[in-house]
Amino acid sequence: ANPAPAGPGNINARRLYRTAVVPTTGDTITLANVTRIQKDGWSQYHALQSKIEKRYSRGISLLASYTFSRTRGLEGGYQDFDNIAAEVGPTSNDRPHYFVASGVYELPFGRGKAFGDQWSTARQALLGGWSVSPIVSAASGAPLDLTVNGNPSNSNGTDRPNVVGDWRLDTPTPDRWFNTEAFVANAPFTFGNAPKNLLRGPGTVNLDLVIRKGFQLTERVRADVRFESFNLTNAINFGNPNTQLGNANFGRISSSGQARNNQIAVKLLF
Repeated sequence: ANPAPAGPGNINARRLYRTAVVPTTGDTITLANVTRIQKDGWSQYHALQSKIEKRYSRGISLLASYTFSRTRGLEGGYQDFDNIAAEVGPTSNDRPHYFVASGVYELPFGRGKAFGDQWSTARQALLGGWSVSPIVSAASGAPLDLTVNGNPSNSNGTDRPNVVGDWRLDTPTPDRWFNTEAFVANAPFTFGNAPKNLLRGPGTVNLDLVIRKGFQLTERVRADVRFESFNLTNAINFGNPNTQLGNANFGRISSSGQARNNQIAVKLLF
């Protein structure tokens, strides 16, 4: 609250409210930035949602969904507090494309199955009751907002740079995710013209897998032994690039998501 507009000179001298009288005392205090907690904003969400589902049949079930959407709204991190309309853009949770599919396949081996219905107890315990459950997901990257190192506008806002070219690259790489030469710092005492959340980070693709084996321990007690692999293919899902103009790593990606992680779990049902 009480922001100073862009311009030269002392920031406090350019604020809308510079002094205030303390009630009942007559004392005058100098005002600087006023901390204000304000919960407001809005968003619009439009989407095409689709789903395909196949119930259990011959030990197979499938579920897949795809969403094509757009989310726009007003979030925090304002540049010019007197031009809130310029802060409208894709929200941080905007993902134009999102796909997820999962399934369960009970292998046709063991008692009551196509193969091995007459197996002995020992063979059933070793080879029967297995199932495989994959989960695959893919999503667009997250919107990214640009900032400028320092405060060229000499205001209270979060400066964004000026756009002077095409920031898109045909073949982006982790070392150069976007065309960094397409941006220059905003001139002193002015605001940049880059729109809110102009860029977009890398998308993600992931495959998880569960291999399950069921055991009938007693008439009333069952056990599930599960081998779970998260990011089975050990795919590299890059993190977001640095978006601060003036930073040595501007446009560079220096992180990635979780590598493959395997675990074994035992579950008792009674």
